[in-house]
Amino acid sequence: MKNIIAILIATFIVQILGLLCLTYYVTGYEFALFSKFLLTIVFLDIAFLYKYKFTKFVSCFFLVILALQATNYLVTGKFITIEAILCVEEYRAIGIETTIKLLLFLLLIIMLWLPNIILSPIKNKKNYIIIFIILLILITKPIHLFFLNIFEAYKIINFEPDMRYASEFKREKITTGISPIICKNYNIILIFAEGTSDCVVTKNVTPNLYSLRQKSLYFTNYFNHIQPTYRGVRGSNISGYQLHEVEWVFSMKKYQNKFFAISLPIILSKYDYKTAFISPHKKTGKFSELCRLIGYQEIDAPETIDDQDDKTTYEHLFSLIDKYEKNNDKFIVSTYLLGTHLGWDSPHKKYGDGKDVFLNKFYNQDYWFGKFIEKLESHSYLDNTLLVFTSDHAAYPAPGFKKAFNSDSNEMFDRIPLIIYKKGMEPQVFDAKNRNSLSLAPTILNLFGIENEENYFLGNSLFSEEVTEYQYISVTVPTKYFYTKDGNVTLKRANKQLKEKLIKYFKAFG
Repeated sequence: MKNIIAILIATFIVQILGLLCLTYYVTGYEFALFSKFLLTIVFLDIAFLYKYKFTKFVSCFFLVILALQATNYLVTGKFITIEAILCVEEYRAIGIETTIKLLLFLLLIIMLWLPNIILSPIKNKKNYIIIFIILLILITKPIHLFFLNIFEAYKIINFEPDMRYASEFKREKITTGISPIICKNYNIILIFAEGTSDCVVTKNVTPNLYSLRQKSLYFTNYFNHIQPTYRGVRGSNISGYQLHEVEWVFSMKKYQNKFFAISLPIILSKYDYKTAFISPHKKTGKFSELCRLIGYQEIDAPETIDDQDDKTTYEHLFSLIDKYEKNNDKFIVSTYLLGTHLGWDSPHKKYGDGKDVFLNKFYNQDYWFGKFIEKLESHSYLDNTLLVFTSDHAAYPAPGFKKAFNSDSNEMFDRIPLIIYKKGMEPQVFDAKNRNSLSLAPTILNLFGIENEENYFLGNSLFSEEVTEYQYISVTVPTKYFYTKDGNVTLKRANKQLKEKLIKYFKAFG
């Protein structure tokens, strides 16, 4: 008995040291993991002491959850989020290397508990003791948050639509202001770069974007209004929020396409614009379906491969533009660049010594962006085209990203780039005054002099002095939001009136 207890005490010490070593390996200095998981480890180890069959099963179940949370925290600096649960089927988007790393971490953490699984020295007929210990495990932060987020994800998946509420958000015209440039009948290239915060655009890491910004209409203090990608891309195109993520495409089929909202491409198609989206994901996949549902007429996507790199996406983007230009078509061509996703490294160009994956992937995206611009200029395609570069959402605040770009962000809500370029324009820095990406669609339409169109936009043009309350609110779920009006990202709980409005919007538009 004494020997077994000694082994288990030694195992506890090894568990703590093992997690600290893993943390040091990932971040080099961040030891927050220890404090966030210590109580869970203590209660779990106590639960493993008892020789009840159900205790062993329950303890192993909690161990797997602990290992999942610890693994996620090691890689991302956060517990498993609602968005991660909703996007679990899109796990390939984090890259093969990161997937392998996650699985290895998961296995290593579970192996630290092998002696606990094998040895159970205490026989105790007082069941209430073990029930009490299990309750203690349930209230610790990693376990409690896991079940809470599973429940929230379940509610989102089963959210019922009600199109009757759509009329409450209907507007007869787009609220615009005085545009600094005139782009009537210009073509549009709209680029959404995955998880790119404004702090990424620097002279060394992204020299081509930095150079373009110097001769463009550049917006400061401009935040993303939603995340992650499915919500970000659709939300920017419809100037609206979205509750569903990957499973939203399933919901569209389930509810027979009831989630309809007027979008940027739908409005432009009325003015004889061809509308197309270049996707890095497989043509038969959910992201391509999302782009069709937004209102893009043509979807250019890989037929067989998934997760296309940025070099190839830029090549496809140029090919489609070249086709439209040769046919003398007016067009809006949008694209989403996957290469800067969390967990990816550059497959082509490296920054400096190539050791920092965060610097590599943003440098790589920028390199091919520069080559893309060169091609456009060599064919004079920028003479009649407006180029808009932005992001689907801010960068995930993983420890590695924060270190690489000296970022103090703790959320996937932050300032993001909005760069609008028209050849020959007078460069201008425009303060968005902490408004968010609900403003994107109305701002682009403002530049084209389009305002007399029916819409359900929650945002106004950035050139308008009239601001909606939503333009300072970044949303994850209906019950809480992040407020950006003072220039900070402040978490707040939605008041009753705002919560009711958000729920009505989600019911009407998904």
